[in-house]
Amino acid sequence: MNMHKTLSLCLPLLFCSQLALADWVDDSVKAAEAHTIKLRQHIHQYPELGNMEFKTSELIQKELKSYGIEVRKGYAKTGVIGVLKGSKPGPVMALRADMDALPIQETAAVPFASKQKGIYQGKETYVMHACGHDAHTAMLLGAAKVLAANKDKIAGTVVFVFQPAEEGGADIDNFSQGDQIGSRKMLADGALKNPQPEVIFGMHVMAGMPSGNIFYKDGAILNSADHLRIQVDGHQVHGSMPWAGRDPIYASAQMINNLQSLVSRKADLTKGMGVVSIGSIQGGTTGNVIPNQVNMVGTIRSNSEDVRQGILKDLPKILEHNAAANDVKVKVEIA
Repeated sequence: MNMHKTLSLCLPLLFCSQLALADWVDDSVKAAEAHTIKLRQHIHQYPELGNMEFKTSELIQKELKSYGIEVRKGYAKTGVIGVLKGSKPGPVMALRADMDALPIQETAAVPFASKQKGIYQGKETYVMHACGHDAHTAMLLGAAKVLAANKDKIAGTVVFVFQPAEEGGADIDNFSQGDQIGSRKMLADGALKNPQPEVIFGMHVMAGMPSGNIFYKDGAILNSADHLRIQVDGHQVHGSMPWAGRDPIYASAQMINNLQSLVSRKADLTKGMGVVSIGSIQGGTTGNVIPNQVNMVGTIRSNSEDVRQGILKDLPKILEHNAAANDVKVKVEIA
């Protein structure tokens, strides 16, 4: 990643209406480049899971204060808001980044590779910034540093939003307590009330994109994300006599296959795309016993609200009919 090019492209894009691509941007970004890269590598080496970003939050607060930016905390447990008032009157604009990492073990052979572990849903796991949130946080801190050093040239107010738990909370049930994490909780806690931004911008790094470029398009560019949890209840029996029980594993296999028809056969793909993926399936304890229960967790993604709503409406129905055909019971939760 070329952090200098990323920042120098980002700032004019966001502020061109006020700054008219001012000459100071490039020089200021060059001056902040080394520090921004150092921040990114540090955050990458010490990742924290959603709702547990305590040290990351402290680092952000320390950095913002050192730039002379007003710091506000107490949003969504670890969220941070920075407020920078320019020397000239103008609108309120917000810039947003996410802070949390994922429960994944890093294998990259880099000096700043993560060796951290954390507790995710009650179980110890390795933790890694596998989705670029380390870069997002560092880039926003870099933008904050540059803008604060040039606030005499800024017309209006800039709100810096550092959001926790974009990937979900590591310490709570994301289905029943989804309103207690991430952006929803920050908004509920009043993060954007005073001052209230007129517009908000965010960026997302992406593997495969050439460094030093910004890509954009009309309409949606990233997908919605709905979390999916499925519980299939059968009746335990020895594997040698399946007719005496009700097999939730066999039913679950059918469900996973049939879920794909929601996109391939029911979604109007001229309106956009959709994906239904099951990322976790847990059931049984041994090879010769059909278990009582299978639990699956997955995700629903779409860049079209029409496609999304169709999936959300039809998904429970297709699973319930599948369960009925196999004489098992199913519980579906979407958050």
